[in-house]
Amino acid sequence: MVATLSNPVAPATAQLLPELYQPVLVWVTPLALRLRGFERCEDSQGSFSVVQEWHGKYLEPSSVLNSSSELLCLAPLSTCAF
Repeated sequence: MVATLSNPVAPATAQLLPELYQPVLVWVTPLALRLRGFERCEDSQGSFSVVQEWHGKYLEPSSVLNSSSELLCLAPLSTCAF
């Protein structure tokens, strides 16, 4: 299972966040959610995985400049390499 976050207006563009492998719903409230999973990373020494959490928060249209629709804002919360 993989979670992805893309731009719904231009889905062919690059993903907004790296893929989250084996996502688990950590908690959910009426206005927020948190997902935890693994992100694949690569560097000069090879591939490795890190634990990654996404925190999603509902933003009202009035709190987002030039927006007339509802928005769920997702962002990386923390990363721990192992």
